[in-house]
Amino acid sequence: MKTNPITLNSTRYDVDLLGFICDAPARSFIKGTYGHNSSYACDRCHVKGEYFEHTMTFCEESTRKRTHEEFVMFSVANDEEREELPESVFRHIKMTSPLANCTDMVRDYPLEFMHLICQGVVRKILIYLTSRIPTKLSRHDINKINRNIEMISAQFPVEITRKPRSLKYLDRFKASEFKIFLLYVGPIVFHKILRRDLFQHFLLLHSAIRILTSNGVSSEELEDANGYIDLFFKESRRLYGKKFVTYNVHVLLHLVDDYMMFGNIDRISAFDFESYLGFIKRMLRSHSKPLEQIQNRLREGVPLVKGKNVPILKLKKLNEGKYYELCSQGITLSNKRRNAMFATTDGYYYFFCHVTRSETGHIIIHCKQIIAIDDLFNYPRASRLNGIFLVKKISSRTSEVEVDQISQKGAVFKSELGLVCCLFRS
Repeated sequence: MKTNPITLNSTRYDVDLLGFICDAPARSFIKGTYGHNSSYACDRCHVKGEYFEHTMTFCEESTRKRTHEEFVMFSVANDEEREELPESVFRHIKMTSPLANCTDMVRDYPLEFMHLICQGVVRKILIYLTSRIPTKLSRHDINKINRNIEMISAQFPVEITRKPRSLKYLDRFKASEFKIFLLYVGPIVFHKILRRDLFQHFLLLHSAIRILTSNGVSSEELEDANGYIDLFFKESRRLYGKKFVTYNVHVLLHLVDDYMMFGNIDRISAFDFESYLGFIKRMLRSHSKPLEQIQNRLREGVPLVKGKNVPILKLKKLNEGKYYELCSQGITLSNKRRNAMFATTDGYYYFFCHVTRSETGHIIIHCKQIIAIDDLFNYPRASRLNGIFLVKKISSRTSEVEVDQISQKGAVFKSELGLVCCLFRS
């Protein structure tokens, strides 16, 4: 595909391979390596795991990085020569993959955000906090966290289709719920309930992932994120025990390398692919011959690329020349509190009031500025840098903002802590 372009309906398509997005079992399968429970499972370094209480743990760090040349060396060696290779190579590579000739066997296989972090590390943390001694929370604290989640869930903006659920349903959580909990909900509902050291440990992961799921991150922020992950890894064993530090926790140490190669780690996750599976499933009408059915639907005119034909700008609810709901570029703003908060390109925060049109048809957003904020937490960095803060004062005067000045939508939660704002990633 890389050397022979695809021609479809007289149109030529050049294929440029960026990487393979897989969870750990699929990645080891296509690379021809041993699974994530093997002693040399790490795809990025030569660390050796230790089998402890029926669990393969990786409590150490390794400064020796894996290279593509190791796979090439393995592929050209015979059986006797392979046994003479370093143990960390011979016990990592199981067989020669056909992809070894056309891809970099280390660089082109990024660590996958959805399975690794959301369904892996975040899920593990919540399981330990709700059911594993000695970190298990009391029933009173768990109920308080659940009430906070339910309170916040009712105030989530319209863009979030899957609202957070209480920890009673933890065993049924979807990956997107773990993602929302890590990036937005967790720091709010854990505040002043979780033990201080456990809360700060969670904030290390939260802060690092907020940085790594953002665009245009500076080298200083990447260095900070790497430091947060390193400290998270080192504290994990002390707080949760040796069994906690499995493959998923160890490979967090290599996430910054992926950001430097691919950028925003959420853009190289399986979330878009998993979402698209639902679109494909709706194209099927029976269990018989699914591939043929998909081909038939495509011939019938169902678009291969999922999308909605929505106008760029849409105004709703006209009343005496004022519009009380604005839909633009996938963002909905209204005078209801849960859909009212937004940020502008110049770094200011506002609450939406209404929209008017000038005589020339120019659209003007009338809003009230948030003029005083405070941090919800300051460890390992100020919460406002993660897009989470407390609203202290709102201007009584109405300001005017243009539509193209909107940079981010925010969520506003009324809680025991006060009015908490949380910006969604841009």
